[in-house]
Amino acid sequence: MININLSSILDGNVMLLKKNVYFLIALILIAGFIYGAQASQTKTVSFSSAGVTINSTFPEEAHPSEVVSHNVTITSTSPATLRSVTIVVKAQQGQNWQEIYNGTDTISQPLPKSYNLQITLPQWVNGRLYCSILVRTTNVGDLSTTFYSTAVSEVTFSEIQILYSEMLANYSSLKSDNSALLSQYNKLLANCSSLIADYDTLVTQHGSLRSEYESLRSEYNQLNQTYTNETDGMRQTISDSENALIIGKIVIAVLVVAVTVLALSTVYAKRKAHAPYVVINEETVGFRSSAH
Repeated sequence: MININLSSILDGNVMLLKKNVYFLIALILIAGFIYGAQASQTKTVSFSSAGVTINSTFPEEAHPSEVVSHNVTITSTSPATLRSVTIVVKAQQGQNWQEIYNGTDTISQPLPKSYNLQITLPQWVNGRLYCSILVRTTNVGDLSTTFYSTAVSEVTFSEIQILYSEMLANYSSLKSDNSALLSQYNKLLANCSSLIADYDTLVTQHGSLRSEYESLRSEYNQLNQTYTNETDGMRQTISDSENALIIGKIVIAVLVVAVTVLALSTVYAKRKAHAPYVVINEETVGFRSSAH
């Protein structure tokens, strides 16, 4: 059982290693094609007739499946109008030449005129490209020229080695950058985890405070209702007491008036009972009158 597991592990590691090697080789080849197109030098050829000059600039080397640029410029030493231009590019496949580009421009316009051709090289191309340019202007009937341009070949081992060295240096730099970014990511992740924990704590505290708030609010509402009821009752009691006090004052005033009247009546009655009576007899009155 142990041997089977070890064998499976080894097989898995070998398969993983093969995949990594294949991927690295493919990456090197693809990058080699790009590198070859960017690093290759350019070359310019010129052809002149009757004051009209054709300049063609192209890369000296390229690899299959790449896109190469052919810049064609047509000038004239005297005023002239371009009537038409035809450009054909061929590549050799076996013993035959196959067209890989064929373009014609028939719009009349004054010179100079430039064309930037973007030519995609087929995978089977191996050797120099063959170009043919036919120009018609008002100065000359036909100006035709042919020439060999870019040399197309497979990527060489030395190019792969150079590219590998550059990619290895870039890999080391990227690995260092990745380590720094990974360290920053771990720090940010730790901070994020801490913030999430703090957030969860705050959410829990918020829930607890919210519950306490609701409880206190309910108690406040009850106390407020009780206070309102008690206040209304006290106001009614005070109002009733004030009304009773007013009635009491009135009663007391009436009683005071009644007692005062009664007292005055009693005093008056007593004084009337003890007063002296004067009795005048008729005889006395008459006697006193005769003496005079």
